[in-house]
Amino acid sequence: MDVFDSLAEAIVLVEEYRRSYNQYRPHSALKNLPPAVFAQQMSAEISSTSLA
Repeated sequence: MDVFDSLAEAIVLVEEYRRSYNQYRPHSALKNLPPAVFAQQMSAEISSTSLA
């Protein structure tokens, strides 16, 4: 279990973890891609299909 020296430190570390988890860590529900990559791919697919 982690112990933080202050509330400010805890906030910073939790935000870093949240960003890592939501942007860079692969998710099985997203074809094992990180959410940021998956979003880029979906955006590109939507753009290419809407132009057709």
